[in-house]
Amino acid sequence: MGSHVPVIEQSDYHFRAGVYLITAIINTVNGSKLDDELANAEQQLRFEMGL
Repeated sequence: MGSHVPVIEQSDYHFRAGVYLITAIINTVNGSKLDDELANAEQQLRFEMGL
């Protein structure tokens, strides 16, 4: 069965994206707006990537 699992391509930013998303979820649970938190996470990752 393991031969049917697709390979996941990971970049150098894969871990950082997860950290930003986890932070967004925690902040949302604590009362922040989800859209604002996701926009902030995207902005932080884009800055780190130089985009």
